[in-house]
Amino acid sequence: MPNPRFSLVVPAFNVERYVERCLRSLVHQTLPAAEILVYDDGSTDGTAAIAERFAAKHPNVRLTRQSNTGQGAIRNRGIREASGDYLVFVDSDDELDRRALERIAARIGASLPDVVAFRFQSRYPFRIGGGSSRWDELIAGRDELVGQDTELLLTNRWLAPWQAAYRLEFVRHHGLRNGEGYIFEDQEFTAGGFIAAERASLVDDALYLYHFNASSSLREKSHAAQRRRIEGRRRSRQALVALVARLGASDRARALLADHDVHDTVQEVVSGIYSADELTEVLADVTEFLNGLEIRDAAWLSPGLAQWHALPPGERDSTSVERLVARLAVAERARVARTIAFRLANAVAAVGGRGYSVRSANADQRPNDPGFAAVFRSFPHRMLRRLGTAAGPVVRGVRRLLGGAS
Repeated sequence: MPNPRFSLVVPAFNVERYVERCLRSLVHQTLPAAEILVYDDGSTDGTAAIAERFAAKHPNVRLTRQSNTGQGAIRNRGIREASGDYLVFVDSDDELDRRALERIAARIGASLPDVVAFRFQSRYPFRIGGGSSRWDELIAGRDELVGQDTELLLTNRWLAPWQAAYRLEFVRHHGLRNGEGYIFEDQEFTAGGFIAAERASLVDDALYLYHFNASSSLREKSHAAQRRRIEGRRRSRQALVALVARLGASDRARALLADHDVHDTVQEVVSGIYSADELTEVLADVTEFLNGLEIRDAAWLSPGLAQWHALPPGERDSTSVERLVARLAVAERARVARTIAFRLANAVAAVGGRGYSVRSANADQRPNDPGFAAVFRSFPHRMLRRLGTAAGPVVRGVRRLLGGAS
């Protein structure tokens, strides 16, 4: 396929601050997309007006306005209405690298892979922090995954559909879809694509630019948002259990999904986003999910989960999962503290070229420089105050320097 046609699907809801940046990256691709399907999901701000301007100027942009149905339903509509050879999903507050479609097309060639996966780059406020994702060691250095090895893409940090381009005929043939009416709805589609694919090509470059958006529904802290998060995780887990059964997923794929879910749960525990009662509910859901995967061979499980799996079936309960998550959370807190300390030490030293010393920082040495505070506050890890003794002296020094800012 020398000239594959790409359909870009863009769900948009109240993103007037970001959607122009997103659409600009799509209409200025070095290899033009056949169609850019923008679905305004009942926005109440200026999102639709901005998209209309792009549609008026660029023939390949098609705006559809509809009542609010949620991101999963929009992506499913895009699957039904797309006419290209390959689908690419783009969130409306993110961007594609300008050469993304050109690079993906170069990997498609004559092999017509079901999936073309690529890495992503995280970007945070003030253009400080972030970095490119990396392939897992099971994938690193490979150009292609064939047969059951395509499931190794489940080692991606997030099961988000924007990490790959999908052959449209393949998606429709296997009935791949997103969940509807809840968050984390995209894991079913992404996992299904990675498991069902017969051939996946890899682009070892960050073609997707993921912008950290503090107003995202995934980062709301209200009680209602927490309930949506818990219910979304629950429904996503149930969908994944049904998916692996439908696709006849291997034990390795099931193990990778188990590790993925436990890792996400540990991240949430370290972030401190659940109350005690909520955490009890979450751990019960995780237990049901792990047991529902019906893993027979634990060889592909990480050491902690392998130990859990070695327990008699009757002891694989929420209490044992709680112990496992607690152990992993201790190690994760230490890792996060080291990461933050390293980033802060480098970023603070670079602010204004002044070379502030983080290690010797104290309240009496606080520099009168708004850029200094901006560095600290722009970091994505809002969990500093929850790290406790895991936070090293560098992190504690910066906190003192900024008067405990977080």
